[in-house]
Amino acid sequence: IKIDPVTFKIADLAAKLRAEKGGRLPDAIIAATAIDQKADILYSQDKDLQRYSQYINVSKLEQ
Repeated sequence: IKIDPVTFKIADLAAKLRAEKGGRLPDAIIAATAIDQKADILYSQDKDLQRYSQYINVSKLEQ
């Protein structure tokens, strides 16, 4: 697991995502971080992150 700091670039992208798609700030920061780090997939059980699926591939973990 890699932990990245929230940079100005990530915060700015999170603000743009929220302005365009809505949602909670923590979700936007998570999505923006994944986009900034060029993640292939963002795994989450949080269905609210699906609102950002046009920008990042969001997948639910299966049990």
